[in-house]
Amino acid sequence: MPADDPVRKLALAALDADAQARDLMTPSDAAARISFSDLYRYVMDPDFELPPAALARLATDPAAAADLERLIAARSFAHMPRQAAAATTGHVRRETDAAVLTLTPSRATPSQIYLVIELSDPDAAPPQQLFTRAAGGAWTRIQLPKFVNARTQVLLEAGGDAAVALADPETEVYLL
Repeated sequence: MPADDPVRKLALAALDADAQARDLMTPSDAAARISFSDLYRYVMDPDFELPPAALARLATDPAAAADLERLIAARSFAHMPRQAAAATTGHVRRETDAAVLTLTPSRATPSQIYLVIELSDPDAAPPQQLFTRAAGGAWTRIQLPKFVNARTQVLLEAGGDAAVALADPETEVYLL
């Protein structure tokens, strides 16, 4: 469905109206839910950023996290579930039939890590984003650079949220 489809826009507006009506009927001390249309844009549009308060709410609101997970799972190019064991060499490798993800520490700058994603099918439409979900429920998102010959590389900070999540065997990874 094209992004400017009027039926799609109407459906998202109806979902937002429903969420707003529910918010009006809840006690004022209860925190407002993240709108479904914002979650949808967050998954579908790599340029859309959720406000910091909404990102923090994702980590603590099981309903919003479940909505986000359903959206991501429905649109994912590849899903890499939790691993059985951690890597002992500092290198992390996850793979599915669709892609291989490798995390390798930089030799030149120890505070950086290379994330390399290789697609199994060179003719497949490449993913634009990578989402991780840590065991504690926290989500991170990485915008992926353009793929060349079914391969892309991202430089991450070793202590950053994304690198820590990718190195944790309990983290689930989704490519979209």
